[in-house]
Parts: sequence; C-alpha cells; structure tokens
Amino acid sequence: MAVDFLIVAALKDEAAEIAKLLTAKDQEGPYIVGKVQRWKGRGEYRVAIVNLYDGMGALEAGPATQGAIADLHPRAVLMTGIAAGFEESRAAVSLGDLMVPCGIVPYELAKLKGADKENPADVQHRGLAWAVSESLWRTAATTADDLEQPWLAMMTAPHPDGGRPAKINIVADSILGSGEKIVADGEGEGRRWLLAAYPRQALGLEMESCASLRACRYFDTPFLVAKASVDKATIEKDDRWRAYACQLSAAFLLTVIQRYEQPQVELLVRHMRECEGAAAIIAARLPHDDFSYKVRTAVSFEQLRQGIYEQRGKDIDALIPSSTV
Repeated sequence: MAVDFLIVAALKDEAAEIAKLLTAKDQEGPYIVGKVQRWKGRGEYRVAIVNLYDGMGALEAGPATQGAIADLHPRAVLMTGIAAGFEESRAAVSLGDLMVPCGIVPYELAKLKGADKENPADVQHRGLAWAVSESLWRTAATTADDLEQPWLAMMTAPHPDGGRPAKINIVADSILGSGEKIVADGEGEGRRWLLAAYPRQALGLEMESCASLRACRYFDTPFLVAKASVDKATIEKDDRWRAYACQLSAAFLLTVIQRYEQPQVELLVRHMRECEGAAAIIAARLPHDDFSYKVRTAVSFEQLRQGIYEQRGKDIDALIPSSTV
C-alpha cells in the first residue's frame, strides 16, 4: 500500500477533524486512508492518517511516524494539531492562530552544568533548528496569501471570542520549540530560553514535531507542521479554543495538500530511486553467461513494435537505468 501524504495526529480530536475532510475513507490496518481532490480538478491525492490516540510526545510520535513511512511510502508527511503560542514574541501569536514554522528546535537538548566556586548552576542548550521541507512550506505560504481563505469554509466550530478569523503565522525563519513536557509555567526555563534565543522567530512550543521530523529525515521524506495555539504555555489554560484550533489546523493542511505540486527535482530523485530498485531486481534475474554479448535498442515504443532498432550494438548495461542514461 502506498499513499501520497501521511498526516500525523497526536490526539483523537486532531485526527477526527482531518478525517472529516477526507472522502472515500476506510480503515486499513492502523491507518485511516481516504482521498483529497486536488485544486482545479487536477485529479486526487491518497492520504493516510496515523493517530497516536493521545500518546503525546516524542516516544510515541517518532516510532509511529517511522513505521508509517515504512508501511505507506508517502511523498510527504504533515503534522496537524494544537500547541502553545507565544503572545509576547515578536510574532505575537494569539489564541487560535495557526503556526507554520520554517524550523523545529528541540529545546530540551541541553547540558545541566552544576555550580562551582566561580559560576552558578547553568543550563547550556544545544538544540539547533531543523528545517522543514522548503517546497511544502512555500506551498503553505502561498496558500496563506489567498485572500479568500478557502479553509474557513471547511470549518464549523465557532470562533470562541466571535472575533476576526485566526491569523496564519507563516514567516520566513520562524521556529517552533519541541520538547517532552507539557509547559504550564510562564517562567519555565525552556520557555524563557526559546524567547531569549529566538525573540523574533519563536512562535510557540509543542511535543511531537521534532520526533516526526527526525523520522522523516531518516527516510529523506519532506515534512511540514501546522499547529494552532490553544494556550500560552502559562498556568492559564482552558479548552475554549480546542475545537476551533483542531479544525483550523486540519482545514489549512488539507488546502495545502490540494494545492501542492511536487517539484520536478524531487520527482526525479524519487524516480531514480525506484529505477535503482528495479535495476537490482532485473540484474538479479539476468542470466550470468560465461561470455559477453551486445544488445540493440529501439528509441521509441512505436519503433519497437515495428522491429526498428539502433544499428550499433551496446553493452547489456544499456538496459539498466542509471543517472547517466
């Protein structure tokens, strides 16, 4: 089984909202698989959802993403859901706003240095930003510029404050922090470090995207995350924004999928990998003669049907696809 896109959802309601937007849905093993009609009638994409069933955090997201990529061979992986947004950063993420970062920072990767006679105890952070897929992010940025905001038409949850539609925070070099803890402390060390280290770029923080991105890097699969803010990572938490945020993330990601066109370079790389796999199978099945021989090739299927071949013979390697053929 193969799909075009894999969507990772940590929570049941996150998965439910994206599943509502798929057509021809079916449960195939542990995955919900459905279809998405492409923009301007250009066909359809096959989409699968892997649901962590509230198994939040990297310990669940990483293996689940890796296993799903191995099973489904998707062109790209996207992560939907909710997160905490930083209202005090320069991005000024408000409740309900969607965050689509350029990079993910594992902010809990650090060295805890004890105090000595000259220096106090210190936390030396070592997390660096990992970039998401440029082609996916640029598609999302172009989608966000659409003044008609088609994703809003897919939503039924009311805006909790009855105010303006949520903002799509998709700014060049923006980052989203990713860690293993639910943060409910405005003075939490990790939260303070993200805002100090990335005062302009930091959008917020969550728990799963870094692990899923790491799995995608292992398979060289493009990755994008779009999560909506439901709290400020402070002690003030409630669930008023949860339904709206889950729907906004799901609807916007579905719009991105509809409009996505895989770059020709990525298509070529994928094609060459498939050729290499086919070549290995062909080579294993070829007869291993004790003598060498030549082959003649046709330049088109029509000439092949007519029995018209190139005049000069070539080595058998001419039948095996390679980067130089």
